[in-house]
Amino acid sequence: MKVNISRKEEIIIYNSYSLSFTEYFRYGILGIIIVFGFSYIFYDSILASILLLPFLIPYFKLIKKKLCNRQQNKLKEEFKELCISLVAQMTAGYSIENSFKESYQEMGELYGEDSYICKELKIILGKLKNNISIEDSIAQLAIRSGNQDIRLFSEVLAIGKRSGGDLISIVRSAALNLAEKADAEREIRSIISEKQFEQMIMNIIPLVMISYVKLSSPEMMVVMYQTTVGRIIMSVCFVIYIAAFLLGKKIMEIEV
Repeated sequence: MKVNISRKEEIIIYNSYSLSFTEYFRYGILGIIIVFGFSYIFYDSILASILLLPFLIPYFKLIKKKLCNRQQNKLKEEFKELCISLVAQMTAGYSIENSFKESYQEMGELYGEDSYICKELKIILGKLKNNISIEDSIAQLAIRSGNQDIRLFSEVLAIGKRSGGDLISIVRSAALNLAEKADAEREIRSIISEKQFEQMIMNIIPLVMISYVKLSSPEMMVVMYQTTVGRIIMSVCFVIYIAAFLLGKKIMEIEV
């Protein structure tokens, strides 16, 4: 596979995420549906839907955080495979620079030319063509990635290049470290997946119960929607529900 570095590749900042117009539209529609759903369940009021629209701001922040974590995890997984490929190329006798060139083909076959790692390899090889060193290019990627493992790899690679150290051992150690962390993350996700499912059910049950009572015996809910005390009670329940949802989500976010 020939490396096309003639065109300028997009520089991606992995530790932040900007929604496209299509994503804003898609997630915005979903957010509005959620807002109207909560206003129907807790307040039975169109006015409440309008008053709850500011909740779309933290909603979009959560969406951006989720998508940002997704692209960081994808880059980390692809970078791990790159390190494994680099070890194989360097063991075969290639220099570190030529190993990056040879690894591009393997990464392209594994993830496709539009993958994050192939885009980054094009940037690195383009800079190499302009006499910018591999370690400087990786250092810039480490800053943009926001990933500690890539940053450590960059620092150790730079030290190894300056001191004439064993680069094969350095890259092999980085690949092993990334693989071990990936295995640990998979094991943790497997352990907590059942709890995450239980949390999802617990989040849904209160909404289902209120909706069932509202639809089957609407007269029982009139006092909660049409009196001041009832609206206060429903507002307190709404706040408790959102707090419990965020707390549960926070507990399930385990970093390795």
